[in-house]
Amino acid sequence: MEKRTFVGLNKKPKSKKEWQEWHRKYALAFFSDQLDRVAHSASKKNYVMSLITKWEKRFREECSRKRPVETIENTRLVKDQINFVTEYVACAIINGTSKENLNRIRHFLSMQSGQNIGERIELRFFGGWPIEAYAYVDSLRDIDIADVFFITNFDSMVAYRKKMKHWTGRAAKHFLNEIKKDILFDMPSAVFTVDHSDAAGLTGFEIGFDVDEFDLNLNMLRCTPPSFAKRFHPGRKKV
Repeated sequence: MEKRTFVGLNKKPKSKKEWQEWHRKYALAFFSDQLDRVAHSASKKNYVMSLITKWEKRFREECSRKRPVETIENTRLVKDQINFVTEYVACAIINGTSKENLNRIRHFLSMQSGQNIGERIELRFFGGWPIEAYAYVDSLRDIDIADVFFITNFDSMVAYRKKMKHWTGRAAKHFLNEIKKDILFDMPSAVFTVDHSDAAGLTGFEIGFDVDEFDLNLNMLRCTPPSFAKRFHPGRKKV
């Protein structure tokens, strides 16, 4: 990626359109910066970049044939989703360029599509930036919810079971416990607003999140080096 693409990221945008353009540049800069930090060989850098490039091409083609389902009206859903996935991979690459981690990233990208084929768990994240983002996974082992929170700062998540099966109280309780293990490992002060008994009979199970700013900043240090944050001072914004 050409560094000149990121010129202007340290200047505060003034309009909503400028903020949206800034967010795209930020996603690309974050991804590029993480590759420089972690991937110490040209071949591994090129491999990860090819994974993202091929996924984005496939995703855009799928969305051109049929627009993804949106819960909140958003004309930028496709672009926002591309930024979200790009930033997620940037976080995932922190775990290194081992064969195991690269395969995990490749598998994650293979599951991200324009439409839910029904065979996967669907996770939708609301109230952050972007206002709505989603991910399809075979299991919660395929995604790091703490990283998603860092990327989007979402307010709530709605989970749908495979084949849109209705939730049972027992299944919802087990799912919530798995989510807590993930989030609390990185953000011990996180507070969850949910009643898993209310999920029984529903297709969508909603979980609210509230994270202490101190925990959020610690996770930010893990995912974003101070030098990167300093270079791109304005930061992200909910639009």
